Amino acid sequence: MKRMLPFFLIVFSSAAFSDEYYEFYKISCATQINSIEVTRLGFWNIGDVIWPELDWDQHVKSLQLIENKDHLYVFNELYGYYDKQVLDFDCGNFQAKITFDKLTREPGPVGGGKPVRMNAKITIRSYDKLLASAIPLEQILRIGAYQSESVQYVVACTELGCRDDLYAYDGTVTTKTLRGIKKLKADNQRQPTR
Repeated sequence: MKRMLPFFLIVFSSAAFSDEYYEFYKISCATQINSIEVTRLGFWNIGDVIWPELDWDQHVKSLQLIENKDHLYVFNELYGYYDKQVLDFDCGNFQAKITFDKLTREPGPVGGGKPVRMNAKITIRSYDKLLASAIPLEQILRIGAYQSESVQYVVACTELGCRDDLYAYDGTVTTKTLRGIKKLKADNQRQPTR
């Protein structure tokens, strides 16, 4: 029994101080340089910031404050919230639209039965030209577009790599383009190193 006591102390103390990871999407919109960028970011152990109390309404107010001040949004997570069907961004020459589904949380003590934003997708346009079409945010680490002096650049990054060679891109970035990033990275891994 004496040997079991340290085991239980370790198990219960680590459970009491377990790490929590919170994921956001930083939306940067610059009208002067005509650009938009969405970057996925993660933060550890910030529960005191987004859960000031164990109250769903206070939690939502905290997330809304983070959105308004820091342009950090929660999508595809049960700790997020839902308030409308679409978010629109006007960034100079670029317009972005993030759409998502409304999912209801399971019943529970905090936020049970409340809706959240799930299956978020981004579409980016430059006036009449479609640059990115319904890209699932869960597939990207970063996506963006900007206008140089002569051409428009589109950048798309997944966990396997980036395609920043999409400048003056004649097509539309789609999930097929993202699969191309995966294939490109896999092909690069098979090549011998020098």
